[in-house]
Amino acid sequence: LVHVSGGFLDVCGYSAADCIGRNCRFLQTECTDPASVQLLKLSIGAQQACRVHLYNETRSGRGFWNLLSLHPCRTTDGCVPFYVGVQFELARSELETVLVELTRYQQMLSEGTS
Repeated sequence: LVHVSGGFLDVCGYSAADCIGRNCRFLQTECTDPASVQLLKLSIGAQQACRVHLYNETRSGRGFWNLLSLHPCRTTDGCVPFYVGVQFELARSELETVLVELTRYQQMLSEGTS
């Protein structure tokens, strides 16, 4: 991390000094989905944008769901010196909506419709 917003600090409970210079994986727990972490790694390796849902933990130990959008910042010659990550903490009601939509989509797939 080279910069953190006040919103990021509010959500995670750490200070800027705790975060700057670290990889944001320090927020992950044993409950963080390895497939989402792998997608992040692959996207960074391919210098591509991605969006994942991650289960993270605050400094105080409170778990939270995080929607992370990660985008490469390219120079004029195409190099990617860094990425911009934007995160949103997902509320329980938002997660329930996502679950309902996912269930509906899975049912449509199993029935052969789209």
